[in-house]
Amino acid sequence: MKISKILLSTALLLITVLFSVNQAGATTVEFNMNVEYSGGTEPEGPDPWATATFVDSGSNNVTLTMSAANLVDSEFISVWQFNFDPDLDPDLLEFTLLGEPGSTPDISTGSDAFKAGPDRFYDIEFDFPPPKGNYENKFTTGETVVYDITYTGSEIIDVYSFSFQSTSDKHGGPFYSAAHIQSIGRKGKSGWVGAPTVVPEPVSSTLFIVGGLALGFRRFVKKRKTH
Repeated sequence: MKISKILLSTALLLITVLFSVNQAGATTVEFNMNVEYSGGTEPEGPDPWATATFVDSGSNNVTLTMSAANLVDSEFISVWQFNFDPDLDPDLLEFTLLGEPGSTPDISTGSDAFKAGPDRFYDIEFDFPPPKGNYENKFTTGETVVYDITYTGSEIIDVYSFSFQSTSDKHGGPFYSAAHIQSIGRKGKSGWVGAPTVVPEPVSSTLFIVGGLALGFRRFVKKRKTH
């Protein structure tokens, strides 16, 4: 009877873990904005000063989360730029805002259309207020902006569709993403920051956990039967 109860409990645990893998196992890549490359001023907080995370959230659907978690005081992001698969058309991307962030950007697309300070060029630009919007709605410390992104062309996109470097290798580049941070320090200086690397977050570690649970349970049952 005890073995049966253990079997049931363990089965439920494995089902729960497998469900978590299914929910959290989407492929993820992260860009950490941790290099000031323009000769401007580094933000005063710890790096990465901002983080962009792409997650596969469905067939032909990617969720982008932009976080300004490590900005401090009056610092804010005015422009944030990304690249897109050069074999695809960035003008066929559609963006759907999730939630109600404090700052809502204007979004523009175009192949190599946007220059990021001395580094160039990018295909997608999020233009946060100011200068086009209300100064009170700036994208500042601790805030997060989230978009669902779909592609209206015949091809299927995923997180790696956005994992391309800028076309310039000068000024410490190339970079996967670039952002302009303003109002740094008492004198209100600014700097362009970039992400020189991409950080994948594979689901293999979660699968190892499930495998370990299953192996441990098998050994436990075998040991019980020999006593």
